[in-house]
Amino acid sequence: MPPQTRLIIGIAGIPASGKSTLTQLIVEHTNTILKTDVESTERTEAIVVGLDGWHLTRAQLAALPDPQLAKDKRGAHWTFDPDGYLEFVKSLRVPLPPSQSHSDSLVEPITAPSFDHAVKDPDPAGVKLYPWHRIVVIEGLYCFLSIGAWKEAGEMLDERWLTTVDFEKATERIIDRHVTSGVAESMKVTLHWNFAPCASLTGDIGGTMEGKGERHAECVNVSSGVGESKR
Repeated sequence: MPPQTRLIIGIAGIPASGKSTLTQLIVEHTNTILKTDVESTERTEAIVVGLDGWHLTRAQLAALPDPQLAKDKRGAHWTFDPDGYLEFVKSLRVPLPPSQSHSDSLVEPITAPSFDHAVKDPDPAGVKLYPWHRIVVIEGLYCFLSIGAWKEAGEMLDERWLTTVDFEKATERIIDRHVTSGVAESMKVTLHWNFAPCASLTGDIGGTMEGKGERHAECVNVSSGVGESKR
């Protein structure tokens, strides 16, 4: 990539497909390589940004026409802030300053929200991205969703990676994650309210993820994207 640009990768897939685990491994491995590259003279690092930071707050959900439904369906695409996410992706496309050698105190970072599980709401500035963060990996259910601002943001990514997993295996993981932890009271509640709606938007159940109109994530060539088109 040119020295004043970033490489932005999106990683999506159905719930429990391993997005977060894969992303963390990629970033850790990439940073290990960068730190051991004795020929490198620039401070370049990879960083993870999770889509969960763009969840609507509980106060925002309570202000929706059906607060109880919004609370029950939290995690569905309409309980996120796609416009805020789009603005963040646009900010990553602003050319970087010529020098990446400034200290943290002299550089104004780009901020991204993270999700604070302790308070069950986003932390507005939980992630800070500096000019030396030239590799940004964004992971989340709706990185490629072909609706409105989600679609525009997806087309601005350099690469879009899809994680695939057997549907039965994903179901087992979701049950273990939500029921065992007490997030949902039963397997039926977990699958009905949390898993099925997300899965229907992020991929064909038991199949590959393809463009299926506005109900499904679009994982097709990004002809209008910044970098080379990827599948």
